[in-house]
Amino acid sequence: MSDERDIDDELEGLDGLDGFDGALDPDELAEAAALARALERGTVPAELREVFPEDAFEAAGLVAYSRDGGALDDARLDAIFETVLAEARPREPEPEVPWWRRWILPLGFVGATAAALALVLVPSEAGLPSALPTPDVALLRAQAAAARGDEERRALDAAMGAYRGEVLAALGDRYGR
Repeated sequence: MSDERDIDDELEGLDGLDGFDGALDPDELAEAAALARALERGTVPAELREVFPEDAFEAAGLVAYSRDGGALDDARLDAIFETVLAEARPREPEPEVPWWRRWILPLGFVGATAAALALVLVPSEAGLPSALPTPDVALLRAQAAAARGDEERRALDAAMGAYRGEVLAALGDRYGR
């Protein structure tokens, strides 16, 4: 209420100015009230931006800031806070993710990696060497006798010739030659 008396006192001092008759018309009072609301809230609605020039808000803001340094009293802070809470929309809570969904991606990645490594590291049948025939007991005895010096070299050569024929036949079957 003291602000109204201060304004009235200031208006009385302006009576001597040219073009000021001391009475305010209702349009001027409505504009002043709208400007005061905009400055009090700190935001300027779009409809007021069209009515007032931009420097009017800047000048009024500087005057208001020079009075109290821009500080708001506790009642005004509470009112703004309540307005913000009323206008704010809370976020919907995110649904909880089941435990098995958290493990699908890592397990899938591990499975895909294992499959890729198996394809790369495990050779196919086409790349495997063919199984060679095992030497028979007669060849092994001939080799042992030749190593001791008991037999002639001809018995070993005969046994090795038969074994070489089996090996060459197995390789021919495998590689088609």
